[in-house]
Amino acid sequence: MTKGLNWSQRNSAINTRIESAYNRISGDTKSIWGMNGAQSYGLNGVSDDIMIEKIILEGLKNDQKEFAFMEIGAGNFQWGRSITEFINKNPLFQKEEINVTIYSLRGEKNENDEVVSDGICKRYEYGNFKIENLNDQLTEKGHSLINKIDLIVSSWCFRHLADPTGTLMQAYAQLRPNTGVIFVDGFFLALGDQSLEDILSLNTPTLNMQQLLDNFDTPFAGKTDRDGRRIDCFFIQKKSSDIPNLDIEYKDFFPTETFCLQLGSDTITSFKKGEKWKEKGFDNYELEIVGRKPFFYLPQYHEFFSSIVKDFSIIKEKIVDTALSSLNDESSFEYSAKVIYELLMPLIEFDNKSNDALECIDALLTANEGHALRILNHLSNEGDSILKMALKRAFSLYSSGQSDCALVNKLVTIAPTEILNSKDYPGRSEQLNIREKATEYNLSDLVGFIDGVLEQRYKTNSDTETQEDISPENKAIKSSTAILLAEKDRKQSNIMS
Repeated sequence: MTKGLNWSQRNSAINTRIESAYNRISGDTKSIWGMNGAQSYGLNGVSDDIMIEKIILEGLKNDQKEFAFMEIGAGNFQWGRSITEFINKNPLFQKEEINVTIYSLRGEKNENDEVVSDGICKRYEYGNFKIENLNDQLTEKGHSLINKIDLIVSSWCFRHLADPTGTLMQAYAQLRPNTGVIFVDGFFLALGDQSLEDILSLNTPTLNMQQLLDNFDTPFAGKTDRDGRRIDCFFIQKKSSDIPNLDIEYKDFFPTETFCLQLGSDTITSFKKGEKWKEKGFDNYELEIVGRKPFFYLPQYHEFFSSIVKDFSIIKEKIVDTALSSLNDESSFEYSAKVIYELLMPLIEFDNKSNDALECIDALLTANEGHALRILNHLSNEGDSILKMALKRAFSLYSSGQSDCALVNKLVTIAPTEILNSKDYPGRSEQLNIREKATEYNLSDLVGFIDGVLEQRYKTNSDTETQEDISPENKAIKSSTAILLAEKDRKQSNIMS
């Protein structure tokens, strides 16, 4: 084999399975599966909104004005509509002359308008779309998208396809070279002489996916699925305009109707391997925990992995530049504050990115602390100031060893009194743990803050005291030292009882 896999050369048996799977859903108006699209997927522990912000910001730096996003397996088209609202309402993009096109594709029919123009976005919501013939279907609808899509997302779709491998190659072809990325969860395929029993063994599905993507010869990484329902999640970047030369060819398929695999097509396609097919084992991969989520990647793709999961320098840079631009221009303050809010909030709210939010705030404070404080105190979300939310996140991350003690101390130093006196910070044992670490690092501001919060929280002169507040133990607590002793006694009492 010299030409590699070509999806247009599927054999008749596989094409029959594809047609059968499509006919099964083409008359439906919604998916029969429980997971039927979402406003945001967060595949690979990455917020969809944050990813789109990064893509547009990077593109603008390179004078890109046209952006395109695609969802394969679009459920009720929630994702495309949510992205449209996010982009249109985001003040970051309101002063930019950009155009955004969103393609939402599903096999079930769509009885509503297929084409919707909304602000700077144009959506194509295609039903009765034969996803496994992606290239031909797009061409029939008048779209030439090869090398033009910035981001493709697909959740709980590819596993239902009869030939997800050939479909992934077609999706990959649509991506913009050097920057385009696809987020997709894994799927079943059979390689070489693997039997159905082999395929369904514990680690084979992930290993087959890793081998497949390694043979794409392009940067990729994955996130382990701890729940065990997905075959992990993967993100793949298009390195060049070339189509991957996969040294495999269509062989046959395994019917899975009698197995409970949740495969819409009831098909696992098998492939014959060529001599140039690369086979790497699990021991070739680096493992890394980010935000308590386990990731894996080949060593040569560490930079790509970091750029997707960990590198938010473009957002940090935009936050600082936006703040400084309004330093001597009062008329732009409100707009700048809105931009910073839209950049920070997804980071603060998305568990995996809270530390990045804190780093952005730190950069903002470093650039101009006084002006930064004015902006941060001006911003609020449902009554909570951004600074208060950041401080709460800082405590949570720091107590679990994921945040820098010095940054927590810095936030405590600059935070207004009304924020520091709030009672909705972490519980007593967590506070004591933080205080112990702060004492070790000689961070007096943080120690003083903890003492003040604990004393405020457990004082007994309130008319709304709880039963715990008026207990004999808490009446005796007047300082952090007393609290430490009380905590020690309580633990000892529990042991004895």
